[in-house]
Amino acid sequence: MDPNTKTIMIFALFFLCLSFPSISLANDAEADDETLFTYEQNPEKGPEGWSKINPHWKVCNNGKLQSPIDLTNARVSLIHDEAWRREYKPAPAVIMNRGHDVMVSWKGDAGKITIRQMEFKLVQCHWHSPSEHTVNGTRYDLELHMVHTSARGRIAVIGVLYKLGKPNEFLTRVNTISVEQIAALRNAVDDGYETNSRPVQDTNGRPVWFFDPNV
Repeated sequence: MDPNTKTIMIFALFFLCLSFPSISLANDAEADDETLFTYEQNPEKGPEGWSKINPHWKVCNNGKLQSPIDLTNARVSLIHDEAWRREYKPAPAVIMNRGHDVMVSWKGDAGKITIRQMEFKLVQCHWHSPSEHTVNGTRYDLELHMVHTSARGRIAVIGVLYKLGKPNEFLTRVNTISVEQIAALRNAVDDGYETNSRPVQDTNGRPVWFFDPNV
């Protein structure tokens, strides 16, 4: 995701079951749109300099609604109503190496999520290693971002956190990942992007809600 992306973030407490009946590989031209930036501490191209690299990223310097954040027990509020629901289905997709990450982009209708009666269609997913968001100050080994957009152009992202464990099919069944799978994702990206996590941001008073569909 672009460093300045402002989104609704949802952290999944469910097992993902996605199907990809028709996946093809993007060519070099499609994937070669990389802006020169880095996740490393670099005053010119690192997080502290992102606002100067791209005019669309100016909010990186003064934004108050940025991701990622630390999810702590102290700032979470429990909600009991059905805040959101998901409806996914198989659809054709393309795997793209964007240089700084690996992305799956759906070319058909892959389903949607509904948040407070607003629909968001699933458009792509990608991975960050280690995780971008932290839980009580702890980073996980991997984070999946499932990106959805609404008819109004709003963005909602489901974040799924993984810890080291048994390998799993397409990183979608059970929330563990093997050392070999992490290495494969890191080896696929350009040099310098093997770790592609943004720094944790201040919540600036934003509410964080906890919703468990099993309760």
